[in-house]
Amino acid sequence: MDTSRIIFVSINSVISVVTITANTFALILFYQQRRSLRKTHAFVVSLGIGDLLQGCVGIPLTIVLCITAPLGSFDCVAICAVRLSICFVSLFNTVTASLERYWAVIHPIHYHTKATGRIIGRTIVLCWIAGWIIGCLCFVFAVEPPNPDLSCFEIRSRYHKGFLMFIVFVAIPFCSLIVIVAYSLIYRQWRKRIKPTMNDMTLTQIFRQSQKMQEIDREQSVILTKDAVSEARRVREIRTTLLMFATVFLFILCWLPWPIILNITRRFYPEMNYAHSAMVCYTFVSLNSMINPFLYVYHIEKWRESAKRVVGWSSQLSETTGSSAKDEK
Repeated sequence: MDTSRIIFVSINSVISVVTITANTFALILFYQQRRSLRKTHAFVVSLGIGDLLQGCVGIPLTIVLCITAPLGSFDCVAICAVRLSICFVSLFNTVTASLERYWAVIHPIHYHTKATGRIIGRTIVLCWIAGWIIGCLCFVFAVEPPNPDLSCFEIRSRYHKGFLMFIVFVAIPFCSLIVIVAYSLIYRQWRKRIKPTMNDMTLTQIFRQSQKMQEIDREQSVILTKDAVSEARRVREIRTTLLMFATVFLFILCWLPWPIILNITRRFYPEMNYAHSAMVCYTFVSLNSMINPFLYVYHIEKWRESAKRVVGWSSQLSETTGSSAKDEK
């Protein structure tokens, strides 16, 4: 195994461990706060499950693909199908979450009356089904490579050219365009509706103000005027939308290397090693799943207190296990 593969395996092994740990911790926090979660958080939980699946299945299979699977083997096609499915599930969840934010901000009354939990749940299920359908297309459009003994990262000769063009230049850019348009319209609407002072607030100030409003208990909220309650809800919606935008922006940023490095750059630098470039792109996609849970936890009200409870519970469990082991000895 050459140096590039050793580096790729080492980096992705660390990413896999951190991804599994961080996403498991984030999902436990969401489970703890399940009674206070809103409709948008269903998309966040779905993204967290996709990232956890990426760490448990996608990244380890990619490491296997790097070490053992040659380009002409069935394992190469199967691993690429699983990895592509997980990635497109996350992509479709990201797009639908952006459209949900657009619906909530642009048409708030219609959203709060029509956006039921059943509709959100069905949308998420459709995202998962559509993602796995895209992944299964790898079996349909796989062709016999000229040199089956090459690395499985040489995917350009393993699949039909039209299929690769569709993935890189149609599916990913189209989904990215939907997200960009949705958040552009959201920003335009904010400029019209929110108070002038809110326009000058930074992201940190919005977080702090929304956190203060979230800490108002129910007894105090009865005393508040309707305008104050409406303002509190508006700030919470802004905070949720900004956090979702940060998640979406990170997702697009980590996916950009695919069309840029693997296709556009190669036209100007044809001598560039395709397998090494694919390893870089795979690593960027894996990094997205590792960083995401640190953004997810900010969706939770009083996430610091919840995190302390989880850490205290795990330490108490370890102490109990250790003491029982000593008693057995």
